Amino acid sequence: MSNDDSRDRNAPDRQDEPTTRDRPIETRLERLDALTRALLADIQHPTGTAFEETTARTRQQARRHVLEIRAQASQLGVRVVGPDAAIPYRPDDREGRTNDG
Repeated sequence: MSNDDSRDRNAPDRQDEPTTRDRPIETRLERLDALTRALLADIQHPTGTAFEETTARTRQQARRHVLEIRAQASQLGVRVVGPDAAIPYRPDDREGRTNDG
């Protein structure tokens, strides 16, 4: 039986494949920020989204969960990277607004 691991990252056809270390945490936090912003926008304006058929109460609960995800991701960023990696609890906070929308 061959010891050749064709799935090895160092194989000639896989050397450009990104590894976990190739993608810094800042990039992942930016993705979380973008994804949660999109979810919050869908919740706030549900027409044409998966939230369209949900009740106002369900959307309120979903919004709270998404904001909790943002808060947790922000804490991770602050602890691992520093204050520059903080994600605002509410996306509008970055622009200085505090409206709950």
